[in-house]
Amino acid sequence: MGWRPAPQTECVDNSFTNLIAANCGGAAFRVNNSTCTNNIIIRAQFKGNGQGGLSLAQPDLVTVQ
Repeated sequence: MGWRPAPQTECVDNSFTNLIAANCGGAAFRVNNSTCTNNIIIRAQFKGNGQGGLSLAQPDLVTVQ
């Protein structure tokens, strides 16, 4: 069976504003599930993170403004 998200708990239609992530060992912002769609990151500052700024399970899960 394994892990599965509970019904209707996906990360969908959210806005993340003024995120700051600096010098993290991994990625600054990770979307690890393809059901997390239509999310927006506004005015983010990602600097010096070991695995970059965004880490996505698949392309186009997040819009960056």
